[in-house]
Amino acid sequence: MPLFDQLNELLHPVRWVILVVALPLLVIYGRVLAGALFGGGASGTKTASIVGGKPVVPVRRNPGAGP
Repeated sequence: MPLFDQLNELLHPVRWVILVVALPLLVIYGRVLAGALFGGGASGTKTASIVGGKPVVPVRRNPGAGP
């Protein structure tokens, strides 16, 4: 495709700039979006909160509850 080749030639000098700018933005927005979708919010970037919706807390049994 001649149009695609022309566009490729045009974007070649700024391709690394696009990569450097777009990748961190993609990571940040991806985390925020995943946090929002799975109930973690922007701070919920930990894998546990993304998967479960809540941060994983170790279960502590009541010491006075018997065996």
